[in-house]
Amino acid sequence: MKILAGRYKNRPIKTPKGSKTRPTSSKMRATIFNILQNQIEEARFLDLFAGSGSMGLEALSRGASSATFVEHNRAAFHCIRDNLSSLNITATVLQMDAKAALKLLAKKKNLFDLIYIDPPYDLDILYLLDLLPPILAPDGLILLEQSKHTTVETTALKQIDERNFGDTTLYFFKENRSL
Repeated sequence: MKILAGRYKNRPIKTPKGSKTRPTSSKMRATIFNILQNQIEEARFLDLFAGSGSMGLEALSRGASSATFVEHNRAAFHCIRDNLSSLNITATVLQMDAKAALKLLAKKKNLFDLIYIDPPYDLDILYLLDLLPPILAPDGLILLEQSKHTTVETTALKQIDERNFGDTTLYFFKENRSL
């Protein structure tokens, strides 16, 4: 796997060996970053369930001002750190479960312009959507990648778009200002 565009284009991305992580395909990454092309420059990016860190690395390569990576799996966590080191990038990498990380980030008053969430498809993470508003910057955007067989409902956020890619659905959310 390689970084697709930007400052680190064609640089390799190490992926965890024997891990249960499901790396975002190059085609999906290209599609997502084409959609985000006008929002990525200087964005603060959160890569939740980061796996290899490919989404956050791609964001940094394309001009994001910072990226925070959250990954519970130890092998994947070390893989992210190795990828950052090989590119000589400094970033925050948290090895903890998503719920604890979101609470910590909110407590520290961190704000993100773009939040990308790609959990294991068999993991029920919908409760996490309620924890996102305190860390979402004004006009920030959340992207959630899920199985097309998963129903996503939340009152904490406003769904603004939904796109299907084979067995995957990509949901787009903004702050729900009516709350």
